[in-house]
Amino acid sequence: MTSRPIEWSELDKLFRMLSVIFRDEGRTALPPYDSMPSPSVDAECDAWCRQLACNLMEPPLPPPDIRGWILARAIGVSALAGQLAKQKEVSPGPLTRTLAERLMIDEWHGALRALWPKLVDDSRAFSA
Repeated sequence: MTSRPIEWSELDKLFRMLSVIFRDEGRTALPPYDSMPSPSVDAECDAWCRQLACNLMEPPLPPPDIRGWILARAIGVSALAGQLAKQKEVSPGPLTRTLAERLMIDEWHGALRALWPKLVDDSRAFSA
């Protein structure tokens, strides 16, 4: 993907752009704030995120049955990256498949999934 370190602000913009693509081109709504993905849906999302990590610059649309949760993950990663940029955190390194997987999968299971209800409220910033 890139060999130069990517800044958190660039990651915020990238995942915000992906959020808009998934929302608009996929005609996708966010899942309700009081819902959580089932373990099988989470596993399907993880597998799809591994595919996405191979080519973030030309993202395919996720399958319709997981599209809302992929949108939620992209919004979550954008929010995390935006917060880290505001805190002037050091770059996470080059944008690689490993970094994309860490953000879309590991961070989702580590913290973002539990923050989902708050992220729904904050996602109004993503509305056009």
